[in-house]
Amino acid sequence: MDTDKQVQNESFLSERKDDPRIKSREKSLQEFDQAYWKWREIVDNAEEGIKFYQSFGEMLGGFKGGCIQFLNSRRVDVGYVFFILFLRILFLFPLPF
Repeated sequence: MDTDKQVQNESFLSERKDDPRIKSREKSLQEFDQAYWKWREIVDNAEEGIKFYQSFGEMLGGFKGGCIQFLNSRRVDVGYVFFILFLRILFLFPLPF
């Protein structure tokens, strides 16, 4: 009886190997699996890109703030220099009143 089951099982397995529907199904499942992993790769790359550009934007915001501070300090320096030059010119060439 045991050998009869083994023969039936082997017959069933050999029929499955040769069945075009089974092969088509296995091929479709493999294609779905490959598509899923490609989709996961795309999603992971998109998430990584989003994180990169968010941190890059924060870094650029900090750089912009530093540039604005530098510009404002240069504007203060220029105003001070012009004020000093104005005073020197005023004392060198006083206006007659």
